[in-house]
Amino acid sequence: MMLFQRRVLIELIRNAMVAGVGLLVVLLLATTVTVVQKSDVLSLTMFAKALPIFAATHLDMVIPVSVLVSIVITYSRVNADNEVDTLRASGVHPAEWLTPGVIFGALMALVLLVIVDSAQPLAAREQRRLSKAIDLPTLLQQRLSAGEAVKLGDLYSISADAVSDEGRPEKVRIQFFDLEGELEREIVSETADLSINELTAEFELDLFDWRMTRGGSTSGDQMKVSIPLPRDIADLKIEHLTTPQLKAWLDRSEERRFSFREPSVVGAVHLRLATAITCLLFALIGMPVALMNKRHDKVHAFLIAFLLALFIYYPSLKVSQALFEVDGISPVVASWSGTGVMAVIGLGLCAKVVRR
Repeated sequence: MMLFQRRVLIELIRNAMVAGVGLLVVLLLATTVTVVQKSDVLSLTMFAKALPIFAATHLDMVIPVSVLVSIVITYSRVNADNEVDTLRASGVHPAEWLTPGVIFGALMALVLLVIVDSAQPLAAREQRRLSKAIDLPTLLQQRLSAGEAVKLGDLYSISADAVSDEGRPEKVRIQFFDLEGELEREIVSETADLSINELTAEFELDLFDWRMTRGGSTSGDQMKVSIPLPRDIADLKIEHLTTPQLKAWLDRSEERRFSFREPSVVGAVHLRLATAITCLLFALIGMPVALMNKRHDKVHAFLIAFLLALFIYYPSLKVSQALFEVDGISPVVASWSGTGVMAVIGLGLCAKVVRR
């Protein structure tokens, strides 16, 4: 490998680390604000456990964008310092000065593939487990004591006039809504006990001295009401399974396949690979754009990278997501459609630079 290639490769790695850490910090700050607002009972210990989980869930976005930022910054600097013109005048083939970017993109694609195949599913499962570990009854008591009407999903709402010193809600009102959002039933009780049934994934309320004020006229001394927990806490999703686990699911016979649909699993496997390949494609797109730009300014380079991500990367993701919803289109085609668009753009730009 030429001295120029080694130096550029080292610079690419260094710039990607700086950009990646910066992007991750910004995303973690935004996530932290959201989590703190929604989780009033999140302890400091639980928050410390949650931070690396939140970080892992963002890596599929942070790594490709940091690769693009690094490519644009590094090759803009190389072009501004006339190193490319010097190599061209020395008879060095364009493939030689594009090689470091391609190697860097391929290495980062392998790193991202390991992350989306194994690390992110494990982080998603930990995030689900952490959500279940949050003391939902205590959280509900705190909100009820503040006079809030708390909605559990779209079909249930709970409110209370006060909460006793023992933590029991008083003058509790539970409202049940139909699928159109119309009030269907309402129960009022003097006091209530709150708990979580982890076996059935339900929120349980023991009502005392209750009466039905809408949807009937019955009453009684005690009644148990069970409300399903939100699906993101109660259910196992495709995102919670590693790629080897998804492939093992596909290898099962039809009668042993539960919870998921085959097209969704096939699409998820291919979409993870397509996501990893994005790093290499960003290298192919970023290098020619940077080499056609004579201005070396990190702010300007970051702006270029942001615009490339905004007008190429995210539209390509939307293309894949839209095709997933179309009946009759293979999930494999849908998964690779956005990546294919990026590949055509990147190879076209690289060909243009080589011909110059």
